[in-house]
Amino acid sequence: MSFLILKNFFKIFHFILPSWCPNCSNLCDNFFSLPFCLNCWNKVENIQTINRCSRCGKPLPIDYTICNECIKSPFYFDKVFVYGNYDGVLKDAIKYMKFGGMHKIAIRLGILMLKKIDMPMVECIVPVPLSKKRLLKRGFNQSFFIAKVISKRKKIPLDIDLLFKVRDTLPQSLLSGKQRIENPKGAYLVKRKKNLPMSVMIVDDVMTTGATLNECAKVLKKIGIKKVYAAVVAKTN
Repeated sequence: MSFLILKNFFKIFHFILPSWCPNCSNLCDNFFSLPFCLNCWNKVENIQTINRCSRCGKPLPIDYTICNECIKSPFYFDKVFVYGNYDGVLKDAIKYMKFGGMHKIAIRLGILMLKKIDMPMVECIVPVPLSKKRLLKRGFNQSFFIAKVISKRKKIPLDIDLLFKVRDTLPQSLLSGKQRIENPKGAYLVKRKKNLPMSVMIVDDVMTTGATLNECAKVLKKIGIKKVYAAVVAKTN
């Protein structure tokens, strides 16, 4: 009954204040896919799973598990799990989530990740933290909402007090490859000394070079955590 009421309310509200899909510019036709139309959101839901490097998430031929670059310079995290490429409607969805204040999208993306990614069981889920300055400016941490969905659905504790960002960093998207590697160094810290988990899943929205996730994993492994995995919504090309 509540679903029908919500559906009818959406029709009335949409008639008074219609909205258009930011991807295709067609009229939005479904409350649960907002701000996208149902057709565009289906493109996000139907992203095909592809074989990727277990360390950096780069697409690989089907018989390979790790790329040449990661063999030479491995990351501190043990494996990364990626939902899709950072392009098309998925890219737009992440941008609206982060910069449009639509954290509802983060919840839906978290659900989609669980549908497509076979994540290992760990002792806790840890969202990549934002600095206080960035958190106040944006108003929310999109990685937290994604991690919260994964935590709830997999019944794994969400730990937001394990990892802290102690200094602000420049947005990775504005930097060159070398700058991205240096940018997050020294930005993360573990303040807790007791009751440490032995296995952790770090959750973030976008992975570019993997420098941020690598720095988080480095700090976690330095204090004695044995297994550190990473899960992201999208990997840039």
